[in-house]
Amino acid sequence: MRQWLLWVMVLAHAPAEASLGTWTLQTDNDLYVSSRDRHYTNGLQLAWTSAADAAPGWMMRLARLSGNEPDSWVHWTLALGQNIYTPAGVALRARRYRDRPYGGWLYGSWGLVRASPEGFDAATLHLGMVGQASLAEPSQQLLHRVLGMRPPRGWDKQLRNEPGVALLLTRQLRLVRPPAEDRAGFELAVHGTACLGNVFTYGGGGVGVRWGKGLARDLGHARISPGLPGASTFERREGWAWSLFVGSEARLVARNLFLDGNTFSDSASVPRKVLVADVEAGASLTYQNVRLTYAYVVRSEEFTGQKGADIFGSIRLAFIP
Repeated sequence: MRQWLLWVMVLAHAPAEASLGTWTLQTDNDLYVSSRDRHYTNGLQLAWTSAADAAPGWMMRLARLSGNEPDSWVHWTLALGQNIYTPAGVALRARRYRDRPYGGWLYGSWGLVRASPEGFDAATLHLGMVGQASLAEPSQQLLHRVLGMRPPRGWDKQLRNEPGVALLLTRQLRLVRPPAEDRAGFELAVHGTACLGNVFTYGGGGVGVRWGKGLARDLGHARISPGLPGASTFERREGWAWSLFVGSEARLVARNLFLDGNTFSDSASVPRKVLVADVEAGASLTYQNVRLTYAYVVRSEEFTGQKGADIFGSIRLAFIP
């Protein structure tokens, strides 16, 4: 709880450290697209991203280590989030054999983004807690109570408390750039990503296509990790902007704490699959200083014995004060 309050205080003071910036509230849930309540069942994140080149000097210098083109710009980010993972049949007292364990991940993150018309580089450090300290159990209990659903009953077998660290690195390259003018056009981009830590360790890459208006300095739509890359920022504008997008990412997974179990103690676990892929499609609508984005996401099977791919929806509301 102290960690949660600390990050709330940091986020609350973020705009005082840099002029303007973008606030983004993102929620992922499988109930947005199906009646299934399983696996990656809920994600919630509040993020703040600075205005362009409004980072402190040391952050600017650090971000430009990956490149210093004259037409590039830098953002820095803060976020507070929670991921919830459950087996299928959360109303059952016992976890089904060979189904993933109950687990939660409460984290704060800090990151840097260096962008240019050619693409962007991003580095994000996540620090948090797995286990009872993640507050996943009371969060899901409250959500089920509000929605009138049967209460989950297996959280007494959740993963044990463990500090969590994950360093995420991403590079995106635009192969086809959208027009610099404020008109509709295409973007084709490829990306590579790597994550290192006791929560997630993987490497991967993917491709994304967007068609829309006002994409030149729009870096895409960041998903709660692991997921396709982007940045939770956009520019205030007059009138409307919009985009339609599809994308995919494949990951070679060396570690997933929510499948492999705790690092330093015995806990429930399932055999992890090495290759995992995400495919998404969605749309975004921007009016002046507000942007709403929706994505439909399909994730391939993550562990041996899983019955079918997972699907979930992602809703993001972004606002520039």
